[in-house]
Amino acid sequence: MGILLAASTGIVGASVLLLAVLSMPVMLQNNYNKALASGVVAASGTLGIVIAPSIMLVLMADQVSVSVGDLFMGALIPGVTLGLLYIVFVVIVGFVRPDLVPPHPADAEKLTARQVGIAFLSTLPPFGLILVVLGSIFFGVATPTEASGLGAFGAIYCSGPMKS
Repeated sequence: MGILLAASTGIVGASVLLLAVLSMPVMLQNNYNKALASGVVAASGTLGIVIAPSIMLVLMADQVSVSVGDLFMGALIPGVTLGLLYIVFVVIVGFVRPDLVPPHPADAEKLTARQVGIAFLSTLPPFGLILVVLGSIFFGVATPTEASGLGAFGAIYCSGPMKS
């Protein structure tokens, strides 16, 4: 979730706030250790400054006279790798210190292929939006400013019909 928010927002404050509001209550409700839960939120929230399109990368590109698209491409793999390492860390903590993560309840319902499919399909619009924005920059179809317009239009489109 932190990787998707980082690529969607590009700002640390927004990523941390959204993660704190959306995931922290759920983790604490499920008996995760408070220190581990807040560490996960803080660490994955900082991905917003590393994973493109980050405002920090745009400002840095201007200061070092490098193409914004080149800087975005250069930061993508390290940012995603860092996010995946956070996931690996939490999994290892779960095996080494099982007291910090909630036990899997014996009466929990089994995950079905349909539920996995629905979860996967629900991630396609954000991934598509990220792909459109970054892809248009990486392949030279649009400047970062034009890509931000594509992103804004895509976000409105992904939000669905407006209700009054």
